[in-house]
Amino acid sequence: MSTVLGKSTNSRISRPDPIPNIIAAGHKINGVENEAADYSIRQDVHLAGAPGTPEHLKKFRKSHVNQPGVIQKHHGMADDAPRFPPGYAYGKGSHGSEHVNEIFKAGSLSGMQDKFNDIKEAQYASHTKEPLGKGLTRGYNWPEHVNNGDIRFGVGSN
Repeated sequence: MSTVLGKSTNSRISRPDPIPNIIAAGHKINGVENEAADYSIRQDVHLAGAPGTPEHLKKFRKSHVNQPGVIQKHHGMADDAPRFPPGYAYGKGSHGSEHVNEIFKAGSLSGMQDKFNDIKEAQYASHTKEPLGKGLTRGYNWPEHVNNGDIRFGVGSN
């Protein structure tokens, strides 16, 4: 036993019971006095044969709320027939699609097809204003002193 500042640091305090006629507080189970906390915490081990909820009452219970993947139904709809057959999906079904390599083959033009495609592309205004690899040329005609860098904007200050 150790002492700190003249007092005992022992965690158990032994003193006489001041009121011996009052029963000690707490959860007391007959026959399991030494295991009361374990009995309260692990009831599934100690009460393994306890009856469950009857089948006709399970639809009213909320025991499924925190279970992942369980579809939650209102108890009024629990016994109803399903609205749609199993495997039903909303929306329009999709059909087979074209593969990427087939699309790239269709876009590659050679010979006369390439020439005809260039003629069709020349009809667009963006083809003449913005040729591939170059920016938009607006065709402005600036005075000569602007190109030299001698131009100033605004009113000069004194």
